[in-house]
Amino acid sequence: MDVKVVLFITVLILGVCLQVESGVVFNFHEKLKMATSTTTENIQSGQIIRVPELECPLGQRRDALGNCRQRF
Repeated sequence: MDVKVVLFITVLILGVCLQVESGVVFNFHEKLKMATSTTTENIQSGQIIRVPELECPLGQRRDALGNCRQRF
């Protein structure tokens, strides 16, 4: 191979391996962590936001699952 190609590939590999953590630049470590972790680990590490239950509109009631449904 040409020396320029070898140097370019070497610099490219070192750039990816020694990449600084940043929100703007592609976050290689976070992508790798997300790709190798399971769904339960993602849920446990993620933030869970609780939303308060709102009132059902007039003429509707909550069913067993907590959804607003029309009264029969």
